[in-house]
Amino acid sequence: MREVTTSTERMKFKGTIIDFETTGDFDNRFSRGDPRSYGDIKPTIFGYLFEDVVVQFCAESIDEITDLLDIISEYLPDLDEPYLALNTAFERHILKKYCDMTPVFTDVRGLGVIASKKWLRDELGLPDYNDPFDCNGNECRIQWDLGNYDPCIIHNQACLQLERDIYEIRKLEPSKYPF
Repeated sequence: MREVTTSTERMKFKGTIIDFETTGDFDNRFSRGDPRSYGDIKPTIFGYLFEDVVVQFCAESIDEITDLLDIISEYLPDLDEPYLALNTAFERHILKKYCDMTPVFTDVRGLGVIASKKWLRDELGLPDYNDPFDCNGNECRIQWDLGNYDPCIIHNQACLQLERDIYEIRKLEPSKYPF
């Protein structure tokens, strides 16, 4: 299990941004809102951003996923609320399925907004933070499955920073960015 801690810009709000990278496929027999659609999806990276610190835990094999789940169960309750994420259903379903946790999340995009991370990044003119996968979580999954963990960690950090930026802009100027 690899742990990475880095510094970044300080957030202008309270809370913790959480982002998972995963392996496995959705079960397309069910809608994405249905927890059963997350059938084979397992977390591979648990990243969070609080104030100006990014902390990431990366399982470096299928065998380490159990250890990662233990880390998530240990760390998450001590992180500052509100918990923030882009596509909060994803994080909620992962946490419920594997850690039997049901924390409340706030979506960084705003209530009812379904725009993709990449679209929001481009629309708001935000940096890509050197994301090797250009906001493509599926490519991250493929690379993790191949054992290419370093670019997956970089992708996760980029996602956390981008989600922070999206939330700060939406929180500070909600009428300017109504999407």
